[in-house]
Amino acid sequence: MADSQNGETKIDIENLRSAFVGMGKEELMKYANDPFWVKMRWFLFILFWLLWFGMLSGAIAIIVLAPKCAAPTPKEWYEQNPIYEINSRDSSNADSIIDLAVFLGMKENIEYFEELGVKTILLDSVLKSKKDNPNFVEDFMSVDPTLGTGDDFKKFLAMLKEKGIRLLMSLVPNYSSDTHMWFEKSVAKEEPYKDYYIWVPAKGKGTDGQPLPPNNWVSVNGGSAWEWNNARGEFYLHQFDKSQPDLNFRNQALIDYFKDVFKYWLDMGVSGFYLDRVEYLIEDASFKNEPINPDTGATHDQYEFYIHKQTTDLPETVHLLKDWGSFVRNHSGLVFSCNFVD
Repeated sequence: MADSQNGETKIDIENLRSAFVGMGKEELMKYANDPFWVKMRWFLFILFWLLWFGMLSGAIAIIVLAPKCAAPTPKEWYEQNPIYEINSRDSSNADSIIDLAVFLGMKENIEYFEELGVKTILLDSVLKSKKDNPNFVEDFMSVDPTLGTGDDFKKFLAMLKEKGIRLLMSLVPNYSSDTHMWFEKSVAKEEPYKDYYIWVPAKGKGTDGQPLPPNNWVSVNGGSAWEWNNARGEFYLHQFDKSQPDLNFRNQALIDYFKDVFKYWLDMGVSGFYLDRVEYLIEDASFKNEPINPDTGATHDQYEFYIHKQTTDLPETVHLLKDWGSFVRNHSGLVFSCNFVD
């Protein structure tokens, strides 16, 4: 209640309480026993539990009937553990010491790998090579004599298998040594080796009377990728050293031969192959010039001077790798490179 004289306000609590008092006990009991409200309470009680059990059943049904998450794809054996890389011709590193010249004396090393938990070893090339250099292969189906014999290698693989260790062999199929029997017979134009390498006639002669290369291709090492061979009277391609003539993988016989190479080593006990430098496997068949790289300060005889559209990463290379990969996989092996696994 407001006091008009001094502006004060007075609130009567008792009057407010009487204004908001609910039903009394007697009045409430009258409704509590009313048949209508009794039925209503039972109806709401039953409805509550029906809805509760309905929601529970629905939740269970969703859990049981909902599509399950797909099981994770099992990892391949080569994905389950790190791959331990070994240089077969370098025993200077105590952590990866393997002197393959004494295959049979490797038991302690293999036990060491077992202790480390190594399950896969990547071994660099053990192929017969010129001057004991694995980059100059003279036979893709022979162990280099400085490392041992084929029988030694079999025993080595058997020891690895006993410990549950797989071996991957590193291999560069892009070229051979110029002392390989194939190259010597190809120079002489003997079949079937005549087209095992990439031979192209000179496009003319320079002012000095010397044969001119067919195009502007340069080797990774610098200088022309073409080397003149007097005996054959043509240039041969080498994307690396001139002692490493490029093999011609547009020749189906050569493609099939490498399948025999893969099978030979798989039968011996190798689990697969790491193919190095595969981006150089196939070149443009029309021998077009490479476009110049506008963003380089290199000179015309340096590799960086050009954009290598004609000599690297051609679509045919992928087809070739898939073909080899399918073959090796059908023989329970693995083929992989930096950007390819099959």
